[in-house]
Amino acid sequence: MEVEAHFLAKEDGIVAGIAVAEMVFQEVNPSLKVEWSRKDGDYVRKGLQFGRVYADEWYSNAN
Repeated sequence: MEVEAHFLAKEDGIVAGIAVAEMVFQEVNPSLKVEWSRKDGDYVRKGLQFGRVYADEWYSNAN
């Protein structure tokens, strides 16, 4: 089963922290894939979907 989550701007603002987000997702599950439609420094409007995380199946290393 494929799982997917989206990054959604809660307010107008500037994108920041993409590299950190990618490192965290890789630590949680190396099979996760991350795609961005914006980059750090880009302006986004409230409600814009600007990225997604997906995998063929969910895995958590939480105990």
